[in-house]
Amino acid sequence: MSAKRVFRCASCSHVFDQEEGHLSLRCPECRGRTLILVEGASLKGAKGCGGNCGGCSCGCH
Repeated sequence: MSAKRVFRCASCSHVFDQEEGHLSLRCPECRGRTLILVEGASLKGAKGCGGNCGGCSCGCH
């Protein structure tokens, strides 16, 4: 079971949740990329694909 993170968009204040490992970090309302993590595990230190690649060259393994 994947953990969920809750984000708030800094541009339009829309609050939404997203499955962990999801690659598109954009607001679904305004497509803004400046997001504030409200709840869930931090993204700090996440590399490349987030470890969900199965052995690509991104260096996450």
